[in-house]
Amino acid sequence: MEPARVSLTPRMRGFSLVEMLVVLSIIAVITTMALVSQSSFNRSLYLTDTAYSMALSIRQAQTLGLSSRAYNTTQNAGYGVYVSKTSPYSYVVYADTARTVTPPSNCLVGTTGSPDAKPGDCVYAAGSDGIVETNTFGRGFRISNICATISGTRRCSATDTNMNAVSITYLRSVAETMGEALYSTTWQPITKAEIYISSSDASGTRGICISQVGQVSVATSTCP
Repeated sequence: MEPARVSLTPRMRGFSLVEMLVVLSIIAVITTMALVSQSSFNRSLYLTDTAYSMALSIRQAQTLGLSSRAYNTTQNAGYGVYVSKTSPYSYVVYADTARTVTPPSNCLVGTTGSPDAKPGDCVYAAGSDGIVETNTFGRGFRISNICATISGTRRCSATDTNMNAVSITYLRSVAETMGEALYSTTWQPITKAEIYISSSDASGTRGICISQVGQVSVATSTCP
């Protein structure tokens, strides 16, 4: 008796090499898209977290300044945050313990010798003022732009070479923010400050917005 024979019909055929390669290519493309999408989401999340961390540092300086916490042996000092375009990967939380310049017109340092007298000048002076902490950005994030409203005009370091730095200082019994901008070589009073943090590939930006009345917020694009 002849052995049974099985004939392969088209429905019983396996995948051809070309078909397998097409399927594997589609899987590779979908996997790559998912990984890139996840990476972009994580980078955006880290950027937002970094911006909020800086906003919290400003809030910390505000709390320290309004509570008039002593810095070492210095009493009644203000506290603030300093950012500079020459140090885009870090910022300083400082105690305003030294007077190295004539205080700007909006810096309410009180009267020398009186109980309301403040030791500082509402601006940061490296090597003279006390450093509470220096914060360095990670993951390639950096300060990409510093803006300040000076005499009603918005100046930004990204487009104005004279715009160099800002000091945001908080003093006891003063409701308003003592904001100063280093414009060219002179510290000038400001009514608003904007600090923008960007990712290394410039794919995302977050703004930290500081108003004259002490409000601190984070914007996903430009400060209002």
